[in-house]
Order: sequence, then structure tokens, then C-alpha cells
Amino acid sequence: MTVPVPLGRPATIEAEAIGFQYAGRPRPAFADVSFRLEPGECLLVVGPSGSGKSSLALAIAGLIPREFPGRWSGRLRVAGLDPTTAEATAVAARVGIVFQDPASQLVMDRVEDDVAFGLENLGWPPVAMRTRVPEALEAVGLAGFERRRSTTLSGGEQQRLALAGVLAPRPGILVLDEPTANLDPPGARAFAERLATLRARRAATIVLV
Repeated sequence: MTVPVPLGRPATIEAEAIGFQYAGRPRPAFADVSFRLEPGECLLVVGPSGSGKSSLALAIAGLIPREFPGRWSGRLRVAGLDPTTAEATAVAARVGIVFQDPASQLVMDRVEDDVAFGLENLGWPPVAMRTRVPEALEAVGLAGFERRRSTTLSGGEQQRLALAGVLAPRPGILVLDEPTANLDPPGARAFAERLATLRARRAATIVLV
């Protein structure tokens, strides 16, 4: 019987010969991938464009094959769950993902509302959200930005806001898909510094594309 890791704790990722081929594509996005990542460790995924890095990130986050038609193979366990069959909310509570384009993850007009959005979807009570939202913003260097409009932030600030939204529920696993690809050098450095702090604290198991 699979036992999920309690919320908020760094968790293990186990992959055994996993692969996925999108429907209608002539070849797999990735195939025969195996690894074990212990709680609090960081895995760096590198490779050329089109090599399946983002698809692997989506699989760990439970979006492949759930949201994309295709053929899945192998065995994957994320925080004690099989993300291909587990309840989506259970996976989302344990795995947070940050994409390349921060604007694609920002859904609310005001900074504090954007961070609270994910907590609301996971059923956090309002009193807990009022405490957690400023904590998450402070963790990414955006303390005092609560009332700012998301659209007025710089690219680097938007990416850190997206990270705050992902960190707010305290996921045990953090997946980052080329998070600095669209940032200028200062923004990329600021984001990397925040990530380094998380890594030093071993606050989460990290997969970095």
C-alpha cells in the first residue's frame, strides 16, 4: 500500500524506466529514465532543446500523462504517490512547479491575492492564509509587495512571485522548468540567490531544468 509523505516535508522521487510519447508523435519525448532523489537533494536536468526535459518536469508534477494524451511507461513515485493515478489535489499539495514564463502562472491582479490563490484551491483556512502569504513573499524577497499589482512587477519580480505562490503551500518537492530563461542577468541572479537559500536549508527536494 502506498503511503504519501506528510505535507510540508522534503520527499523522495523514484523513477524506474519511465517514458512518455505524446499522441501523434513519431518518437518518445523521453524514454527509459531512472533515478532516485532523496529528500532535500537537488537534481539538475540538462540537455538540448527538444530532449524531453520539460516533459519530465511535467511528469514529476503529475501533469503527464494526466493532462496530455499519449503512452506512458515505467514506474514513478513522487512523495510516496503514483502521480499518474493519485488524486490531483494530493499531488499538487506535495509538488510545486515553476515554469519558464512567470506571466503564465500569475492569475490575480494583486500580489497577495496571487499567492493566496493556490492556498484557496487547496482548502487552506483564511486565518492560516493571512499568516502564510507574507511569509512566502518574504522568503523570495518580496516583503512589502502585498498590495502591488502583479502586472507592474519586473520580469524577475514576477518570477519570484510565481515562486512564492508555489512555495506558499510548503510543497515537499519543487520542480523548476528553466525558471531564469526569460530573465535579465540581475533578475536571474536574484532568483538564483533565493533558490540557493532554499537549497541550503534543504527545505524541499528540488528538480531544476
